[in-house]
Amino acid sequence: TSVYKELLGNIHLVAIALILFLISWNFPFLYIFLVFYLYLLATRSRIIAKISILFVLLCFCSIQCIDTFITSKEEHKGTVINIVVYPSTQRLILHNGVSKIVVYVDNHQHVRLGDKVIVKGESVPLKSQRVHLGYHEKQALFAKGIHYKLYANYMLVNRPEIHIFRVQEAFIQYLEKNYTVEEQVFIKAMLLGHSYLLEEEMQSALSRSGIMHLFAVSGLHIQIFIMMLQKLLSILGCSTKRGTYFICGFLMIYLVITGFAASILRASLMYVSYLIIKQTNLKLTS
Repeated sequence: TSVYKELLGNIHLVAIALILFLISWNFPFLYIFLVFYLYLLATRSRIIAKISILFVLLCFCSIQCIDTFITSKEEHKGTVINIVVYPSTQRLILHNGVSKIVVYVDNHQHVRLGDKVIVKGESVPLKSQRVHLGYHEKQALFAKGIHYKLYANYMLVNRPEIHIFRVQEAFIQYLEKNYTVEEQVFIKAMLLGHSYLLEEEMQSALSRSGIMHLFAVSGLHIQIFIMMLQKLLSILGCSTKRGTYFICGFLMIYLVITGFAASILRASLMYVSYLIIKQTNLKLTS
C-alpha cells in the first residue's frame, strides 16, 4: 500500500518520463534528457524511478512489436475509420484493434466508413522530411498511432449492415446535402478536424494568424461545447444531474462523429473522470 500511495501521489512524474520517451522516439538526441531526468528521479525516489523505467520499457517493447508485426505482414485486415478522396486515389486509415495503418487504393474501389477490409501490398515506412507548409509526415501520423503506410494492389471489402461509423457517414452526407462546398469545408474542418480540405493558401493564412489550432479537434472543442451546453441547460431549468447525463450523451455522439479522435477521447475521459471523482469524493493523493 505504501508503494501504491507513493505512485498515486507522483503519477505525474511517471507521465513526464513517458512523454520524454515518446518525444525522443522521433528525436534520438533527446534521450540524454530522458536519462538525466530518470537520474534526478532516482535521487528523489528510487521506487518512482524504477516504475518509470518499467513503463518506458513496456512502451518501447510495445512499439517495437507493433512495428515488427506490421512490416512482416503482406496482408492486413482492419476497419475503415477514415477516408480521404484524392483525384486518382483514396487514402484509408485502417484500425485492427491494436494498431493503425494508412492504405492508398484506387478511386474505383467503393469504400465506406465502418467497412471491414483485407488489403495486400507493400508496407512503406513514413517519410521523415518536411514538405510544404511545414507538414512532417512521420511526426503527424506517428502522433495518431500510425507507423506505416501501404500501397494496396488488392482489397476485399466486407460491408456490415450496421456499424458505429455509419453515424459519421450520415453526418457528412447531411452536410453535403444541405451546405455549399465552401461551407462544408469549414464545418468539417472545425467540427471533424478535416483541415486537409482547406486550400493551401487558406491553411497558410490560418497558420500565419495563429488560429490553425481551431481547425484541429481537441480538448478546446470539448470545453467550449460543455460550457455552452451547461449554460443552455441552466436557462432551460434542467437539473444538474439530468444535465450531466445529457452532456455525457452528447460527448458519446461527438466521439462517434469524429471517429474517436484521440484528443476528443482524452478530453471526454477527463471530463467523465472528473465527474466520478466529484461524486465519490475519491482521494488520489497520499
